[in-house]
Amino acid sequence: MNTPAIVAQVLDKIPIHYWTRRIFDLPILLKWSRIPRGASILEVGCNKGETARYLSAKLKCLNYIAIDIDPQRVARAESEADNPTNLIFQRADVCKLPFEDESFDAVIMIDLLHHLEDWRKAIREVHRVLKYGGVLLMRDYSIETFTMPGMGFVLQQLFNHPYHHMYDQIELLTYLRKNGFVMTHQNDMPWLLIFSAVKKLAGKKHH
Repeated sequence: MNTPAIVAQVLDKIPIHYWTRRIFDLPILLKWSRIPRGASILEVGCNKGETARYLSAKLKCLNYIAIDIDPQRVARAESEADNPTNLIFQRADVCKLPFEDESFDAVIMIDLLHHLEDWRKAIREVHRVLKYGGVLLMRDYSIETFTMPGMGFVLQQLFNHPYHHMYDQIELLTYLRKNGFVMTHQNDMPWLLIFSAVKKLAGKKHH
């Protein structure tokens, strides 16, 4: 078994990612969210559903659809969901979302984009399904995380990501602005991106 597979198994048994999100990152995103009660929310890259279960209850939304491309993760998320009435897990690809234009008041994307080779297409799809004035809430890493002195090399040995396709922070934020988003909040950590962005009220051509 290779090193990334071993790391994945360890993280599956010790969900440190989930607890750090819940304690530190999700309260920040909730503070910035501007999501009204009764909203329709899409989470992309839901993994085993921990964040979806927490946020669907916290946000008092009308419906919360959480997707992942891995059917095994979706099945596990469904098995642990306790049948909430407003939460649906679904297998889908963020680069080809099976939803109509302007379907959601908010899209939540946590620790997904740095895994994708075609991250630009994912951004365009998120923009398409968001309503005008809708909000994108995002927490993720960038190439700066995996190239910082010392720790960056260690992370590259542990995690098998598409580093040659990965964006830097300026590149990602610039692409969001060029494709119809207005940044509303952003953290200042050089190795972790946490931000909210609102879809402009007028259409904007994708590049």
